[in-house]
Formats: sequence, structure tokens, C-alpha cells
Amino acid sequence: VWFPLVGAITGGILWGFAYLAMYLGLNQIVFAGLALCISFFISGGIHLDGFCDAADAIGSRRSAEEQLRIMKDPHAGPFAIMMLAFLLISQCAFYTQFYGSTNWRLWASLLLGLMYERALSGLSIVLFPKARQDGLAKLFGDPTTKAVARTLLIVTLVLIGGLIAVGLWVGLAMIIFAGLWFGQYYRFTKKRYGGVTGDLAGFFLTIAEWIMLLILAVGTGLGW
Repeated sequence: VWFPLVGAITGGILWGFAYLAMYLGLNQIVFAGLALCISFFISGGIHLDGFCDAADAIGSRRSAEEQLRIMKDPHAGPFAIMMLAFLLISQCAFYTQFYGSTNWRLWASLLLGLMYERALSGLSIVLFPKARQDGLAKLFGDPTTKAVARTLLIVTLVLIGGLIAVGLWVGLAMIIFAGLWFGQYYRFTKKRYGGVTGDLAGFFLTIAEWIMLLILAVGTGLGW
């Protein structure tokens, strides 16, 4: 239930760092690289770890049972390395696009977007079936109550309203595309694995964040 708060803290720190970087006269690449590091350090890299494990498993194109085994393997394979490079380079480019912008709607939308994606991730952990009888998804999902699901749902609806009010058409695009990815995530994990795992939740969250950053970058490029 506290997942969205982590997004708020991350977004708030990035917002403040953007203004600090401009005050210190840092260039775009320095800002983008440090902003990317900040977002990963705050979460402890837990979502990025899940992203890499899931990328290796999905990229292997093996049976569902074998892919679940690969996700538990601590070693990084070629698909994880390739996808991680793509992720870091593209997100660094997105943050470069943001640099120098004093548009409060951009930073507020980023903050709300980071909260929104984590609210969706929390809902998936609480509501979606689990692929394993152990692991983080089972650990976080089982002890929760219906009150937690209701709270996350209310927070999600509030964030949707906030994104539309603050982000206008860009905020609406963030909601729609992240929502479509959420639906695809549910269908794929249920059909392929019978449910979610902690690694797959990290994969979902990382891709959702990538989608939101892309939309914000396009929005700023179009003069929003």
C-alpha cells in the first residue's frame, strides 16, 4: 500500500534535483545520468533486478517452467544485458530532453506518473494470481486484506484524476498507455505462467516507467 509513496518521494527528489542541476550549471548529460541513478538508488535496484531476470527468461523462449527457473537464477544472461543497455540509454535520452524545463506540469506529471505506475504494480501483487507458492509476490500479496486493495484502487483513481488535471493530454496519454500495458501484463502472465512473480512485477514497473518517460519526452518535444 506504500508503493505510491515511494513514487512520490522519487518524483519529488528528481524535481528538486532538476532545479539544483540548473542552478549549478550542469550540462544535459550529467543531469540525465545522475537523474537516472537517483531513481534506481531510491528503490535499491529491486525493480531493475526483476526486469533483468524477466528479460532473460522471456528472451530464452523456453517453456514456462524453465523460464520461471531462469528468473530465480542470480546470473545475468545476454538478454538481460541487452535489454538493460537499451533501457539505460533510452531513459538517459528522455531525461536529457527534460533538462532546462521549468514547466511545473512536466515535473508534477512525472511525480504523479511514478506514483500511478506503483499503484498499478501494488494492485497486481494484491489481485493477480501468483505463479509460485513462494517468492516476493506471494510474500507481499498473501498477508494483504481487501482494505489494502480498496485503498490502492482509490489512490489509483485519484492519481488518474490528478494526471488529467495536471498533465492535460500528456497526462491522459500516460494513463491510457500505462493502462494498456497493465492489461497486457495481466493477460501475458496469467496465460504464460499462471500468475505473477516478484521479477515479473519488477519487469512491469520498469517498462511502465519507460512508457511514461517516453510520453513526457514526446510531450515536451511537441511544445506541451
